[in-house]
Amino acid sequence: MGDAWIKGAAVHASGSKRPHYSYDEHWLERMVKFISKIRNRLIDIDALYLKYRYTEPVMELIYRDLFLRELKGIGIEDDFYPVGSSGNHGLLYLIARCLRNLPIQHVFELGTGQSTLLISKIRAALHANFEVTSIEHDPACVRDLEPHVCHRIVHAPLKPRAIEAHQIEYYDIDSGRPPDRLFDN
Repeated sequence: MGDAWIKGAAVHASGSKRPHYSYDEHWLERMVKFISKIRNRLIDIDALYLKYRYTEPVMELIYRDLFLRELKGIGIEDDFYPVGSSGNHGLLYLIARCLRNLPIQHVFELGTGQSTLLISKIRAALHANFEVTSIEHDPACVRDLEPHVCHRIVHAPLKPRAIEAHQIEYYDIDSGRPPDRLFDN
């Protein structure tokens, strides 16, 4: 068998010169390229980790101080509880900075909680005219939060969806309605 079999040049028992074994001489080269791509991707991921490692829990103390400074500058009292599954101090600080320093026209929030309260308080304190729409799947959260905010919270239950090969649950917003019409209910 030797080299003839490896190169796929063996003759079938029927006498046909068609190879009985489809050997691709370049598979090893493609495999090395594929593994190299994976290695490069892992290097990229590692670089991202190193770049954003400052979002570690210990950094929350610094973000808390920055967040409190932002609140003081706006004139909002700190009655936020960024614990558990709610947005942490880092997220709340980012939201506060963006709403204060960027020309925001519309905030579209998926999921409600401490960030919803913050957005509403900043909007009121700054007398800002940006629009806010929050989407929430839990009707109890909508009911509990609506009296404390000055913007609309839309209830949209979760619905199973396939995104590429992944099954997720996502907000069941009427897919027939264009996104720009979502705010006109």
